[in-house]
Amino acid sequence: MLTEGSSDLAPLVFLHQGLGSIGSWFGVHTSIATETDRRTLTYTRHGYGDSASVPLPRPADHLEHEAIVVLRDVLEQLGIARPVLVGHGEGAAIALLYAAHYGKQAYAGLALVAPILAVDDHVIESIHVARSEFDAGNLSPKLALLHNDPEAAFRGWHDVWTSDDVCGWSVTDLLNSITLPVLVIHGQRDAAGSAQADAVTQLVDSPVTRVDIEEATHEVPLSHPEVVQDAVVDFLATALPCGHRACTRGT
Repeated sequence: MLTEGSSDLAPLVFLHQGLGSIGSWFGVHTSIATETDRRTLTYTRHGYGDSASVPLPRPADHLEHEAIVVLRDVLEQLGIARPVLVGHGEGAAIALLYAAHYGKQAYAGLALVAPILAVDDHVIESIHVARSEFDAGNLSPKLALLHNDPEAAFRGWHDVWTSDDVCGWSVTDLLNSITLPVLVIHGQRDAAGSAQADAVTQLVDSPVTRVDIEEATHEVPLSHPEVVQDAVVDFLATALPCGHRACTRGT
């Protein structure tokens, strides 16, 4: 979904979480687009929502492919240059991978919401909890609100992250290549732990704005949409004060 906005402002691209889709932004993207008058793109990756299916199991490097090939192609086809990438969960990893691979000429800033940038014990435990809820039938009705095929969406997500091929997967070593402004939003009750957000704060080689939400879990756009909206809007206004693409090119 592409909404129009000012051609003088860096556009926004929203990248959903694992097990997510356009719907898992719960309207946050629309509110931000309206408030900031920015051209805004939100799309659902293949294998989720009502997008095309993908062969399963997913390959271990599927997020790298999504960032370096798919996202690049989508932006080129739609004529979107130097966006601010807003990524939730796995979407944050895609944003980081894209920014690190193509450099500062390809993006204007990053907003990372409950980022998942490494597979550690906390992440694995949260995946096991989700598997138990899915097997018990508690998760499927929720996924059915977001996906045409909830089981395929879940299996595609779960099976790759619990495979031996991604044991120890991490993209945190890319954080020190980021030289443009970054926002990180972290729910302090996120089962994936705080190490992901801490890594952003500690390793990024540029100004980092951090927003911690004491009572929030990983589903920040669902539980605290107004906080996410305000944080992103404030980030755009303060970290990218000129707002104009011509200005950000000089960053």
